[in-house]
Amino acid sequence: MPEKKTLYIAFAAALLAAVAVPSAVFVDACGAYFSFLSQWSGGAQVSFSPQQKNRPRAAEIKFVRFTLKKKGVKSVFVRGDFNGWDGGSDPMKQEKPGEWAALAAVPAGASRYEFIVAGAPLRDPAAHGRAVFEGREVSVLK
Repeated sequence: MPEKKTLYIAFAAALLAAVAVPSAVFVDACGAYFSFLSQWSGGAQVSFSPQQKNRPRAAEIKFVRFTLKKKGVKSVFVRGDFNGWDGGSDPMKQEKPGEWAALAAVPAGASRYEFIVAGAPLRDPAAHGRAVFEGREVSVLK
């Protein structure tokens, strides 16, 4: 019997050590965190988002719904000044057969853009204006 009792005591001690050590580390970490909070004056600005150059402020951005009626195609994208002319960053969704739409964040003011339909650029037939970009006509959103 004494061997069983010794085994139980050893098991209980090991279990206590396995629970106590991480708990002590956690309690120390919490203490350091709350100590930091109590000393923080709140005067510093902390940003948790990555910094981007020339990023417009929220008040300078509007959301624009781009639409295009084009039947018989499998994919449509919109690209322009607002996404660095990246033809794959703003895919359009087919809402009804032949009716494509996308919502994009666009800086306030005029922006040039075009659709990419089946890999080829296409000017928006319903655009408010036209401009020349890299030697071709593109649409202008005012």
